[in-house]
Amino acid sequence: MTITAPTPPTDDDITRIVSDYVAERASIGVKFAQAHATVTTTEGEVTVVFDPALAGMTDELFAELRPFDNLAACAGNPLAGNDDVGAWRRTRLIRVDTLLRGGNDLGSLTVHELHQRATVVPKP
Repeated sequence: MTITAPTPPTDDDITRIVSDYVAERASIGVKFAQAHATVTTTEGEVTVVFDPALAGMTDELFAELRPFDNLAACAGNPLAGNDDVGAWRRTRLIRVDTLLRGGNDLGSLTVHELHQRATVVPKP
């Protein structure tokens, strides 16, 4: 009996997964998600660009209010799961980069770093 592994997700699949996650967060009022401008994936490398003006904020206010020092931690969340779905999503993923429109770096995480964040059990 031969067991075949599922086909890895395409770049379009990964883009859709991240875009849908950020759009869902934006729809419930999460300001940083409302500032999301674009998501692209090229050969497993995801780039999420934020434009604070889309959420009615200045760049300075966005920097003050953003919930993570490294926005890749949040943008990469739907790819980090410690289950079969998360594992399947990561078969194609190399890293997640986040940028402010204009190119300022808002943080990056590799596929290994994303998965590690999802599997770390906090100490009591």
